[in-house]
Amino acid sequence: MAGAGSRRNRYCYDTNRLQFIRVGPTRPADCNRIAMTSSPPESTKTVLRPSVASRAVIAVLLLQLAGACSADSQSDAMSELHSGLSKVDSVRIYYLSATDQPNYSVPEFIKAAGVSVTRRCGANCAVHMKGVLNHFKNAKATECRLGDQSVVILIENLPPLIYSRGGHFIQFRNKCYFNQASINDVVETRAFVFD
Repeated sequence: MAGAGSRRNRYCYDTNRLQFIRVGPTRPADCNRIAMTSSPPESTKTVLRPSVASRAVIAVLLLQLAGACSADSQSDAMSELHSGLSKVDSVRIYYLSATDQPNYSVPEFIKAAGVSVTRRCGANCAVHMKGVLNHFKNAKATECRLGDQSVVILIENLPPLIYSRGGHFIQFRNKCYFNQASINDVVETRAFVFD
């Protein structure tokens, strides 16, 4: 033991008790040492092993935190969409009806689209796109699934809104969301296109 003759207190880590203990200036350490110091460690509090219940509580808290981060991310995206729409006077909407679930890039989708509509909305498209905004707001964050795109909405100075899987999945800024309702029920109505 280095410095055993020293009159200073020594500390060692007891792996059985999971804590640092003082062993005295001359007495040899009687614990299972993995660390020996001549001054107490920064913290001499007992370190506890988490029980199964503690691990479950930690897992639930982490899931809630992840959900809160996801909600914040969606709230930020919603604000960005609303702000972007309020600054433009038109949006482009592309529709594609395909049976083979293709996975198109946005330019490929636009080229393959069977119908495209330019929706002119006056000075503030956020008012006329309220149904799209509500659809996005009511969606829940989910894992992205590639392919089967059906609608793409282009808003100036924003990334595209890409809808897939019957209009239930939304992709915006490389994050995905799911809504039980289909966007088709919003954007394929006569009122949405012409009013």
